[in-house]
Amino acid sequence: MPESEALMEFGDDQLDDTQRAVRSAAFVQLLETGQPTSIATVAQITRIPHRIAGEVLEGMAERGSVQLSDGQVLGIAGLSVTPTRHTIHLSQGDRWTWCALDAIGIVGALGSGTITSKTHEGDVTLSLDNGVFHPEGMAIFIADRYGMISSIDQWCPLVDFFPDDASADRWADQNDVPGRGVRITRVASVAAERWRTVIEDCRNS
Repeated sequence: MPESEALMEFGDDQLDDTQRAVRSAAFVQLLETGQPTSIATVAQITRIPHRIAGEVLEGMAERGSVQLSDGQVLGIAGLSVTPTRHTIHLSQGDRWTWCALDAIGIVGALGSGTITSKTHEGDVTLSLDNGVFHPEGMAIFIADRYGMISSIDQWCPLVDFFPDDASADRWADQNDVPGRGVRITRVASVAAERWRTVIEDCRNS
């Protein structure tokens, strides 16, 4: 497995067809509307029974990979309709992501957009131009997942933008956070393909 792919191995990569369909339907609803989406809506889109769709989303919420409140999905697969430190400015409007990698992957999958982020080292702006994020040379710190249960609460707060990989590694050393800084150019295409698959899983269903 290429190193760039190994860096982004997540538990939710091991989803069955029903789970993938539910995740994708909810994601596309948040992306296109910018509003919370209900379990009922996801069930209707996927033609999966309401009870099963609810069980899938509740299970993901228990693992910290879905924001779920009173039967409403507020965030899934890194995309949120409630403000976070990372804003993605898209043709659909402003949305938010749980971490820097989510932002890169979603904007890359859509092929255009701008990211504004309040990082550990200050505010940054990145734009996608002809498939390349600018300014070039920037990095993402990707934390190790050992012992972590919740993506949203434990892993995502650590995955942030840095001016370069050396800066990311220094921050990790100073804060005793296991992981490594990786140039965006090394992970952008793999991240974009992952989120492109999430979108296409819904549109092809």
